[in-house]
Amino acid sequence: MPLKQLIQKMLAHRAAWIAEFGEIPSGQYVLHKCDNPRCCNPAHLFLGTLQDNNEDRKNKGRNVLFSGELNGNAKLSEDTVRAIRESSLSSRKLAVQLGVSHTIVLYARRRDSWKTVQPTSEANDESH
Repeated sequence: MPLKQLIQKMLAHRAAWIAEFGEIPSGQYVLHKCDNPRCCNPAHLFLGTLQDNNEDRKNKGRNVLFSGELNGNAKLSEDTVRAIRESSLSSRKLAVQLGVSHTIVLYARRRDSWKTVQPTSEANDESH
């Protein structure tokens, strides 16, 4: 495949690296010194392994997972999850009441999601 077509199908920072420095060696990743994924300034880029990338992310404090209510896609709150788990209503009925899909309710109830949410009594015990 010609270089122009190859570059059109890759991420901009990888294309910038290739244009400035040449091919990316096998097993290497193009990492960002500036931590801006959209940046394609060659001066802000360096090569490293997947492990280097993971360590860099961790060292810069970006190794935090946004779970539960901190996740911007969350449809439920922890209190709602507790109420779901305590309810005797079907997942479908709860879903209609909450305005979410029954799958969201089912996964919360079965602890396929929201695994860290404890019953109210256990949550209060941990805070004391």
